[in-house]
Amino acid sequence: TLMGAEVMFGTDAFSGGVFYATKQDKAIEDTQNVIGLHGSTSFGKIGVWGEVDLYSGKDDANDVDYTGTNVAVNAEMGVNEQLTVGLDVFFAQGTDDDDTAQLSTLLDDWGYVPFDHGPFKWIQSTGIDVHEVEANAGSQGLNVYGTFMAMEELAIFANVGYVTPQLEDPDDNDVYVSSY
Repeated sequence: TLMGAEVMFGTDAFSGGVFYATKQDKAIEDTQNVIGLHGSTSFGKIGVWGEVDLYSGKDDANDVDYTGTNVAVNAEMGVNEQLTVGLDVFFAQGTDDDDTAQLSTLLDDWGYVPFDHGPFKWIQSTGIDVHEVEANAGSQGLNVYGTFMAMEELAIFANVGYVTPQLEDPDDNDVYVSSY
């Protein structure tokens, strides 16, 4: 069962929301929770969006506590009528405690995509799980992108990014590093 609630607020200067969600599977005694805050504002031509998510819960069948702290920030600027540039920065804290497991999402196989999604919507549309969290190692990275409107019917989009674990696995010399 997945349940959640969100309260949104906004003014001329900024907007945001506070949310809570829980995923419960009583058959296997597993509960996952997240509480978070997201908001957006602008500074002249620069729009800024951010989100912080705090995860908790318990897998009673395996005696494991869930933990997770995720942060995502985006800044985007319309340089002119044709060119928009932006930067995404994200962080999902790992855990090296054997009695805890890192959560980055309540939905299976998503990796870390912020609840509010904001500028991260393109990640889902690519079919590439660029924020995949590996074995409690966490993840951190950035993405630089741009969109150029060549003509009314043609937009050219390009991005380059880098993702790396927040914690290195001491038993693995081949640390998971991915770029996209």
